[in-house]
Formats: sequence, structure tokens, C-alpha cells
Amino acid sequence: MRKLLIFHLFSFALILITTNSCREPFLPDFREVEIINQPPKVSLDTLTLATGFDTYELDLNIIVSDPEGDDFTVTATSENPDVVTVEVSGNIMTIIEVGLGFATIKMILEDGTERNPPAEDQFVVEVAEYVEPETQYKWLMDLSGIPNGTPFDEYTLDDGTEIGRAEGSPGASRVIQDGAMEWTTEEYDVMSIIFASPLDLSQDATFVFEYADFWGGIFWVTIVDANGGEGGFGDGEPFDQMVLNDPSWNTFETDLNDWVGGDVDLSAITEIYIEIFDAQELETFKFRNMGLGIFEPFILEFSTIANGTTFDDYTLDDGTVIGRAEGSAGAARVVQNGVLEWTMDEYDVMSIVFPEPYDFTPNTTFSIEYADLWSDFFGITIVDANGGEIGFGWEEEPFLGAMILNDPSYNTFEFDLSDYTGVDVDLSAVTEIYFEKFGAEQDETFILKELAIGK
Repeated sequence: MRKLLIFHLFSFALILITTNSCREPFLPDFREVEIINQPPKVSLDTLTLATGFDTYELDLNIIVSDPEGDDFTVTATSENPDVVTVEVSGNIMTIIEVGLGFATIKMILEDGTERNPPAEDQFVVEVAEYVEPETQYKWLMDLSGIPNGTPFDEYTLDDGTEIGRAEGSPGASRVIQDGAMEWTTEEYDVMSIIFASPLDLSQDATFVFEYADFWGGIFWVTIVDANGGEGGFGDGEPFDQMVLNDPSWNTFETDLNDWVGGDVDLSAITEIYIEIFDAQELETFKFRNMGLGIFEPFILEFSTIANGTTFDDYTLDDGTVIGRAEGSAGAARVVQNGVLEWTMDEYDVMSIVFPEPYDFTPNTTFSIEYADLWSDFFGITIVDANGGEIGFGWEEEPFLGAMILNDPSYNTFEFDLSDYTGVDVDLSAVTEIYFEKFGAEQDETFILKELAIGK
């Protein structure tokens, strides 16, 4: 028995020796594992801006993210300064308009980790010619200049309108992508639109938006006025006419008068809530270009007025009265071959009196098309429904030195009324405009082909 035990112990020791001779003994590795810090990244690919933007600000906290959540700093340069230049201050990048075309914005991104070379990223800015839309609206939700990836919950538009998320299911989201809002909901969501000042839709209450990939949920719209009046509609008409599951863009349009009736004062809209219900799972559709109230510019043209018509106390088809407020004895305004021949021997004043207060806030461009102008000595006075009044011009900007003189061909001159009226006049309720011409030392005549506001 003892011999057998000794034999077994010897065999076990031999096995151990044989086994250990085949490999190194296991030792834990206490060496540090190197963790590579990831650099910040830019989420924006292309930003398209229309001419006339002058400067555009980007929040770097929205378009730049760091995988580890590190604080970061950014320096940036434009590779085509003939299109745009850029400046960075804190977390704001300012894009400055120079010309048309494309510019790559090179960015150096630092998060406190030394790298050689430093981390770089880029995006492209396109400056495209501004194209006047076929239809102008009193208010338009234009998303084209908002960077991709921007959450569209607590967002303030350039005009001060606040876009909010009144309520909604946890999975709901609204994110900007390529100039449109990708609206996702798993049950329901509510988008609130709160205007900076009451919106007057009494003259036209068109409600319109474009959409794609609509999956068929229930729409509900609630309108609120400045006096607390409220009216809602949906869950059937008129939204049951929307096209379902179509990836192309479709347009929905209706008249708010048909749905809210006398419940809401459409001359003083303060809020709109748009609700989407009935998703059984995560559903996404696209939404853009929501417009309210078609804006009609004021255009004074003479092509339909008979030759020889004296244009003093003349009433247009819309009830606007064109008068002669005052003027020197030899002044005359006569329509001839579709244009106004305006003659004066010292000065003359043409008054434009609107039948109802005119809201020019959607577009405050003032323009005239003219020929044979002998001096640029003009003045304009604007009066609002509250008695506010302001005049400007008279051998100063915007006319002085900006108009072409003694040219028999037609030229167009335009400027923005809001640059000169300030807070003295309410451009949402203009009742009268006086257009004055001075400086003739003898009978002088120039031709006025068109005068327009908001065109």
C-alpha cells in the first residue's frame, strides 16, 4: 500500500514538471493600456446661404462635438475669401458674405490633447443667388439656413418667433436636415409657434406647408389670439386630403377662416400649436416652408390707365387713392403710353392713401422704375394708423448719389424702408405715403414706370 502511494506521488510530480516545461507560468500583466483620445468632429457638411445675408452666426456647440465630452476650441479659415470670410469668438463662428460660389471652411479642433498634426475638419459654405419666391407670406418658417442636426425644440427664428415643444411622448424629436424638419414621434408630439408680436391674417388667412413621407397620423391645429380666443381643427378635414407615404414633396393648403370662424381674432394671432397623434411605433415625416397669410405687394403701375388721364385724384381698383397733396403751380402728372410723365417747375408731392392700414412687414422694399431723371432730390413721408410719422431723403440717403440721371432708358432704384423708419412708424399699419420731388428751376419732366412696396 505504501509503495503504491509513493508511486502515485511520483507520477503526479512528473506530470507537473512535464506540464510546466511546456509553457511559461501565468503572470498577470499590470502594464497600463493606452486609451487614445478622439478629436472633436464637425457634423455640418454643407451650409447654403442666399445672397444678402451679410453675416451668419453658427453655434459651434451645435455643429462640433467631442466623443469624450471634452471642452474644445476652434480656429477657422475660409479657403475662398472671395466668397466668404470667417471669424470665431468663443463658441460663435461668424460667416461674412463677400461673393457668390463655394468656400471650404477649414477648422483646427483642439480639446487639450497634443496631436501632431493637430486635428482638422471642414465643411462647405455655398452662397447662392437669392430667388424671390413666387408667393410671399405674412410669415414663413424658412429652415434653409439652419445647420443640419439642429434640434428644433427650443429655437428662436430671426424674426423672434419661438419654436417650442409644448409636450410630447419621450421618443419624439424634431431635427433639421437639408432645410427641412425631420419630425419623429412614437405616439404624439406638439410643436408650439409663439410669434414675437401679433400676426395680422385678417386680409388673407392662408395656411400652407410642404411635407414628404407622411405616414398618416392625426393632425390637429390650434390658433390662439391676443385676447385669449382659441380655436382648433383637425382629426379629419382638412388634413385627410394629405398624400400618404410619398417621398416627394407635397403641398397642403387651406384657409383658416373655414375652420376657426368667429372663435379667433385673425387680426391678432399670437400662437399656433401643431399636434401629430396616433403613431403605433417610431414614425418620421418631413416638414418645411410653413406659410401664413399671402402677402400682396403694393404696385402702382400705369399700363392699364388710358392715355391723357390726369393722375391727381385717382382711385385704383383696390380703393387706394392717389392724390396731389401739394405742389407748385406748373406741376402735372399725366399718364401717357403706360407710364406717368411727371412734370414740375419747382416741386410736387404725390400722396398714396390706402383704404385700410397696409402691413408691409413681410417685405419693406421700396422701389421705383424711372427714366429721364434730372435730379435725385426726393423725399418720402410715411404715416401709420396710430399717427406715427417720419420723413427722410431731401438731399440725403437713400436717394442722394444712388440714382442714374439723364438716362432715357429705364433704371430701377430700391431700398429698404425699415432702414430709415426705425421705431417712429409702425410698418405693419401704414395708412399714407407721400412721395416728393424737388429741385426744378424750370419745367422738368421725368418718367415713372412703376412704384412698388414689398415687391
